Amino acid sequence: MGERVLIEVRREADGARVVAVAGALTQGTLDEARHALRRHVSERGRGAVRVDLGAVEAIDNFGVAMFGAVAAEARRRGVDFGVTRFSPLAAEAFRQAPGP
Repeated sequence: MGERVLIEVRREADGARVVAVAGALTQGTLDEARHALRRHVSERGRGAVRVDLGAVEAIDNFGVAMFGAVAAEARRRGVDFGVTRFSPLAAEAFRQAPGP
């Protein structure tokens, strides 16, 4: 149970919010990441939400599925949502994930 997830949010010059995720994005750490992402996705009219997964060291199917759910919520709310950077491990996890 030594897995940790770190979340940092910054605002870009164009108004987009970048949610940087570092560490483990697994079943045991999802609550914090889900809460942070949903909070920003629910703030309609506040600019795009971009996710930086460049420092993700572990991700499982639960982590990938959580992103699918948050992306669907963003679409429903009309929020521009996307991932700007993947760690090699995160990129491979998303590549191997089953489609919608």
